[in-house]
Amino acid sequence: MKRTLLSIALAASASLAGASQVSVDWLGAGDGLLTLDTASGLEWLDLSQTYNQTVAGVLPQIGAGQVFEGFRLATASEVHTLMSNAGIPVSTTTGTIAATAAELAAADALTALLSETVGQEFGADYRGSRGHLLDNGADLVPGYYIIDGTSLFNDYFTGFASWPGAGVWLVRAANGGTVPEPGTLGLLAAALAGLALSRKKSV
Repeated sequence: MKRTLLSIALAASASLAGASQVSVDWLGAGDGLLTLDTASGLEWLDLSQTYNQTVAGVLPQIGAGQVFEGFRLATASEVHTLMSNAGIPVSTTTGTIAATAAELAAADALTALLSETVGQEFGADYRGSRGHLLDNGADLVPGYYIIDGTSLFNDYFTGFASWPGAGVWLVRAANGGTVPEPGTLGLLAAALAGLALSRKKSV
């Protein structure tokens, strides 16, 4: 799917504001089912689309002509980079990683983009995003969640092919494999604003 000028402008404005992740569309205008990480140039499929599915169940769906064509399984390192770019500390163990207001807010902001999966399974005291992937052939469930609104936990479970409260981490390169650098995005945003002004004057 080709990125629209509006999507590029959104990414540009987010870059100017210092944000790393923005919501973009996947199947239709306004669906917001992708999260573009402007720092890595990767688009992440909303975890709601694979919620409570297994890697084995999703893999056949990423082939040519299938619903997730163009996506691939993310790596644990890529998930951690996404979290880090969002301002969330990461760990390769499961346990509490933070409790500062800024880090809790960062987790909530990323969850709003990726889709809440943990609380759907474990109740209102939990909120966060986690998903399955394969690391060295083993099913791994990385992600994060906030419990009781006070503590941020890192998930890094191994060997849980059907672990509940998770989607499957699917990712693809944005813009056919490249994404403009932040400086380029800034210039693009300025150019789009100038174009809009010039059209307004000519009307």
